[in-house]
Amino acid sequence: MGSLKSFMNQKQREPNKSIPKDIKEFLKYDSYSGDIIWSKRPHIRSSVKVGNLAGCICNDGYMQITFRKKIYKYHRIAWFLFYNDDPREYTIDHINGIRSDNRIINLRKIQSRDQSLNLGKLGYHWRKDRNCFVSMCRHNDKLKNIGHSYCPLIARILYVEHHNKNFPHMKIEDMIPRNSKIIGRPDMDTEK
Repeated sequence: MGSLKSFMNQKQREPNKSIPKDIKEFLKYDSYSGDIIWSKRPHIRSSVKVGNLAGCICNDGYMQITFRKKIYKYHRIAWFLFYNDDPREYTIDHINGIRSDNRIINLRKIQSRDQSLNLGKLGYHWRKDRNCFVSMCRHNDKLKNIGHSYCPLIARILYVEHHNKNFPHMKIEDMIPRNSKIIGRPDMDTEK
């Protein structure tokens, strides 16, 4: 009898569904907002209304669309509608890590093994037991300790340099991700 963990791993390994070519007749994609809108009812008895947003948001934060009794991930449909390219063999990654942000500038097609290299991550975290910031990188599902520092900016630089050296095909251009606040040691923060 298999365990829940082996079942979940098996679920994750299932290949992505092929997107029906005629889905373009029924859905329109706005690449600036990331919205997908019904342009035609899928069948006569369908409850969808033309002009309404398609899909819904799931508990895991991803959006999905039901089309002809099959469920498709919203970001995969968005990629297909914009590029006319079925990403079946690839993973469509949200660059900023926000699973419901399906604007085309936030989506990229990558190999599944590269998903853990998401550029939106800081690459370091505070270790209370060591009283310092630790820079870490995940590769092939293994965590590698890059180094540690008492300064969060230096910890970030350690991560960026390691990342750019080892993964030149996915370089990080900026040292600090946008919309992220670099903080000092948690016990030293003066802002409350």
